[in-house]
Amino acid sequence: MLFAVHCIDAPGVDALRNQYLAPHKDYLVGQKHILVIGGALTNTADEPVGSLYIVNVADRKAAEAFSKNDPFTAAGVFGSVTITAMRKSHWNPGSA
Repeated sequence: MLFAVHCIDAPGVDALRNQYLAPHKDYLVGQKHILVIGGALTNTADEPVGSLYIVNVADRKAAEAFSKNDPFTAAGVFGSVTITAMRKSHWNPGSA
């Protein structure tokens, strides 16, 4: 089942983001078996303001565990996380 994990940074977390960036990236590499796509959300200056992930997991509880175990979540980089179930309607990997 697919879930969108939409994360918005807490205010003033640039230093915290930089501190936990390497463990966060390592975590995502370790989750490649469920991570369909993911990346930073950016503002008009191309600065990170959050992250968006699409994960393929058994249920919402597993999507919540994916988010909870992310070093960015654990360190407080994300001020809010919204997890929403989704159905795959269009799949165009060549457009990525």
